[in-house]
This record gives sequence, C-alpha cells and structure tokens, in this order.
Amino acid sequence: MGDKSNIIEMHQEFYEFWLHHRDVSGRVPEPAIDPSKFKPLLPNIVKIRNSDDGPRFTIVGTHVVDEYKQDFTGLLVCDHPYDVCRETYLSMIDRMNTLTSMVNSHGLFCYTNRRHLRTMESGFALANPDTNHISGYLVLVTVDHRIYSDNLYAPIEPEEVVCAEANIGNQAEFDLTMQGYQNLSR
Repeated sequence: MGDKSNIIEMHQEFYEFWLHHRDVSGRVPEPAIDPSKFKPLLPNIVKIRNSDDGPRFTIVGTHVVDEYKQDFTGLLVCDHPYDVCRETYLSMIDRMNTLTSMVNSHGLFCYTNRRHLRTMESGFALANPDTNHISGYLVLVTVDHRIYSDNLYAPIEPEEVVCAEANIGNQAEFDLTMQGYQNLSR
C-alpha cells in the first residue's frame, strides 16, 4: 500500500498539509482540500462525511480498496465489517471532534508464525467554511507489507491486533509518534 520505504514520509507530508491549512481549532476548511495539493497520497486517502445517520465513508482511495478487497464508499463507519477498523475509525473521529491536534492510530496486525502488518492512520477534522462546524474527516491510511505479503483480513483474519493512539500538534509529537510506530512490537 504505497512504497514501503516512504510510509513515514507520506505521513509527514499529510501532517505538513494539516499544519499549513488548519485553523485555530485544528480543523481544515473544506475548500483547502484540493486533491492536487497531495496527489501522491490520494490512493491512501479516506474521506468521511458527517451525515444525519452518522459518519459515512465518501471517498476510499484505491490502495485502501485493494488492501481490504472491498470498497467502503457510502458505508456508515459504524457498519464497517471489521471490528478493529470500525473501532479505530470511531475512536479517531471521537478524538478529532474534541481535539485541536491531528490524531494518529498505529499498530500491528499479527498473524500465525509471528508475521505481521504494520498499519498507520493519521487524520484531521474538516470544517464547513461558513459555520466552522465539523463536516467530516480526512484520514491517511498506510500498511507496511515487509513481513507479511497478504492483505488485511484476506485471506485470513489476524489473530491479534496491537495498537496505539497519539495526538500530534507539533513536529516533536509527530517525530515521537513515528518512533513509536517504528518500535511497536508484540
């Protein structure tokens, strides 16, 4: 899901986009979301929009679709078929609703014979430019396949998931979070 060697660089670019476009509440006004500004990241982007029914996936990048072997576009987050993913997104949304920072979730999907996938999601809230109310969320999703080449949940589900969450408001917190991602183990 993207070049294995540049996962941290992808999240750095996403962080810098957020840093450059955020307002004092930590939200990015929707008009700032110009796909041309982060084109290399688009296959790994998930956009979620708040709806009357709850948060709903509105854009799911091609690498994310390939990873899960299905497209979640149009699905309510609470209806995501995988417990860990649903809980991760709902936790991130809850934190994005209350914090002025970017949020991060990273972990290991552990399979038999100590094979695992490293996953990382970074996200921030989007604001309606007229009301500054949260209108949705933008999330960057990456998966590192250096140890396990199969996809998340395909062909088998992981035996265990180990994860950590972080709030990122400055470069030092970003660096610490990336170090935690690199050092995460069972």
